[in-house]
Amino acid sequence: MTEVLFKKHEKQLKEFKEWLNLKPHLPAIDTLMLLRFLKVNNFDLKMAKELLLLNLDMRKNNPTIFANRDVTNVSFQQAFNTLQVFPMPTNTPENHKISISRLVDTNPDNYVCLDVVRAVVAMLDVRFVTVDSNELIDGEIGVIDMNGFGWKHIMKTASNLTITKKYMAYVQEAAPFKVIQNHFVNYSPTMERFIAFLKPFLKKEILDSIKFHSSTETLYEYLPRHLLPNEYGGTAGKCDDHHNNWLNIVRSRREYILNDNNWMIAKT
Repeated sequence: MTEVLFKKHEKQLKEFKEWLNLKPHLPAIDTLMLLRFLKVNNFDLKMAKELLLLNLDMRKNNPTIFANRDVTNVSFQQAFNTLQVFPMPTNTPENHKISISRLVDTNPDNYVCLDVVRAVVAMLDVRFVTVDSNELIDGEIGVIDMNGFGWKHIMKTASNLTITKKYMAYVQEAAPFKVIQNHFVNYSPTMERFIAFLKPFLKKEILDSIKFHSSTETLYEYLPRHLLPNEYGGTAGKCDDHHNNWLNIVRSRREYILNDNNWMIAKT
């Protein structure tokens, strides 16, 4: 499938790679990831270059989040056991990818904000170098389950304000994807406080993408029910199974994610 995609966009990719080859200090970017930078910029090469450079600058300036990422070490395993974040295998009819995020260990003592952010960013990078179920997706839809996310979780997130701000800036400004919708399910007063905390760091288009749901019933007004996991009233399988399948893919790319030569600007 990737060869078909690469052939389809051969000219743009060739020009992108030729530009990269003239900049030896830049990392060896995966071809599929280059294609995502082109796709999100409507195949405008100049804009794709600018977004890639912004992405790499953010990585260089934030090594705590982006460098030395061994997805099999203890801190990553704790994060994976605390928070499930995984893409659903089947896209929507509009060619959007649904991703699920939910706490499975609600004990705030086990919620380590930096480790969770590092784990989520590493999983995003695996997404960027993994082919989608058909053509490259046209956008992202997040389903964020706030069940179990309490006041202590908010306080721990707030106490890591610098990390939170850097993560929010990265996903909104430098990641090669387009956000279509974000659905917060199991809405509660705690969620109101959490969104109020995040609001200063959210761009208007992200705020406009957010929908709130006190239960899963209203979620079906936006998403095909059969594409959702069983836990959300769908028929697409259990969250644990999707999470474990996705973690197997993430771990299979351990060496690639761990190698900073694939992600970081060379030190001079």
